[in-house]
Amino acid sequence: MKLFMFFVALAAPFVVVTAQESVEPNRTQIFSAEDLIRLEATLIEESHAAESKLGRKDLMATSIHRFGLRHRSGPAPAEQHADVTDLIIVRSGGAAIRIGGEIAAPRGADGELRGGSIVGGQTYPARPGDMFNVPPHVAHQWIIEPGESISFLNIKVKEKPGS
Repeated sequence: MKLFMFFVALAAPFVVVTAQESVEPNRTQIFSAEDLIRLEATLIEESHAAESKLGRKDLMATSIHRFGLRHRSGPAPAEQHADVTDLIIVRSGGAAIRIGGEIAAPRGADGELRGGSIVGGQTYPARPGDMFNVPPHVAHQWIIEPGESISFLNIKVKEKPGS
């Protein structure tokens, strides 16, 4: 028992550090074009191997915003967020994104909804350089046809209550 308590005491600081790593201070960070190109290559491989067809890497997470690089090589679920705006900047590839409408058979909690498809909404082509701003409570879904894939920066901004 003493040996078990010794290991618990040793591990406790690491558990706290791990929990704190999910939110970090807002600070200056630089991500070079070369760094993003290398990361994108890794995410392309990851997406092809993943059942979800998504490769993702969060680059920063603060209490008010989070951003990362994503690569999708296949179908995506519809989603909708209660208090988060998604800003999407397409880096490479091409697909379409459906924005608006209602999620068919939504599931989830706390306003974070997912589903298989969107009923209604509008579909937009998504090509390198395109930007999309998806406010809270707006359904959105990547439409990725066979042979298509897309890489994008995803910036999630938490809305302040009452804004």
